[in-house]
Amino acid sequence: MYVKSYSSFNNGEAKYTKQTLTRGGKIFLAYLFLDYMFPLYLNLIYDTQPIFRLPIDLPVILFKVFFLILVSIVAILVTRFTPTIVPTTKGPIKPLPKWFILIFSLIAILVGYSVFSFGLSQWRYTTAISDSPTVFYASIVQLMMPVMSFWILVTDHNLILSRTRFDMLLKGVLLLAIIFSMNGLGSIFITLIFVLVFFAPATILRIFFNNSAKTKKKNFFKNIGLILLLPLIILPVFVGGIFAKSGNVLSFEESALSHLGFNYLVNRHSVHLSQVAASIEDGPNIEDLSIPFETSIFRIKVITGIDSEAKKPDIGSFSRLALLQFADYQNINPRGGSSPGLLASLTMVLPFPLAALVTFLATFILVKLLDFILCRQKPFSMIGAIIFAYIPFKLLTDSPIDLLIPGPITIALVSVFLLSFRRERFA
Repeated sequence: MYVKSYSSFNNGEAKYTKQTLTRGGKIFLAYLFLDYMFPLYLNLIYDTQPIFRLPIDLPVILFKVFFLILVSIVAILVTRFTPTIVPTTKGPIKPLPKWFILIFSLIAILVGYSVFSFGLSQWRYTTAISDSPTVFYASIVQLMMPVMSFWILVTDHNLILSRTRFDMLLKGVLLLAIIFSMNGLGSIFITLIFVLVFFAPATILRIFFNNSAKTKKKNFFKNIGLILLLPLIILPVFVGGIFAKSGNVLSFEESALSHLGFNYLVNRHSVHLSQVAASIEDGPNIEDLSIPFETSIFRIKVITGIDSEAKKPDIGSFSRLALLQFADYQNINPRGGSSPGLLASLTMVLPFPLAALVTFLATFILVKLLDFILCRQKPFSMIGAIIFAYIPFKLLTDSPIDLLIPGPITIALVSVFLLSFRRERFA
């Protein structure tokens, strides 16, 4: 199969790239590999004693987990042989205006500085959004900033590669805004990517986006410089991530050991697998579907002033429910949550046969949606697909039922969808 893409570097000339899967299919397969297949393999050969229940020692549960993964893979293959809706304007997505990038980046820096000044750097772990206006703005800006950055990475290679004085200044402000938007260890990876985008843009684009085999061979030695640069970048970014999570940079060695140990890494990437297995063991409860609606009503009452004293639901999201239901309650954050992932979100509320059917439909729809949004963009390499699946795509798949609750993530995803209609027009 050949996918068609355009580049503004060649005045809109079409380019055809041989691909086994569609753009969306490759990203979704990378998502399944990261969140389910690879963690399942590791947990079958290595006992990690996960914080979440992981009853894959029971054959019936292991079979059902395998089956759901297989159903999702089949749906990906079906999307490869079915037509995709193509935007009316068939060019690639029009990049964001530079003035918008500059203004939003300056806002992110201002909000990040305010968060730091008020001692709220660890707000995700200590402070409810409703408790502070600063935290409310931070919850929106610090989520939208990485989304905007990845949007630029996908749509505006001209800006990324540009060396003009204004563009270099703009990219510097963008990078500073990303640094000021760090709000935990999860931000480390995002920040690291865009530090590398700033210092080695051509290399990063070669790694992220599809190239021919000949080009890959020629670029092998060029990537050595990037490898040499990594140690100088990783250390300060990692320290920043630790501070954003714990507020303590003095225990760097202890934090590094605890967050880079094999057992921690396996547990960290087995969360969605654990929750789908545990939810299958517990059985579904369709009444839990009322959670996002109750929380939405609560937020509307408070925001509009209809009932400023409205009582917040005891369980306000599926992420909170998943943490309480599947984790060891003695070891969890009283305010915390844990995204159940796409498969567990379905098995928590639907009986297994119906959950398998909805898994097929959800996979099919999400792949087609990705194909629509990324239509005519340069296709990802496998590395690019994995990184895209690990970061921005998880906004959609971490806790899909919670997207019914109005909030920053819903705003970000709706914005991405609407922006995908802004297409270049090539003569």
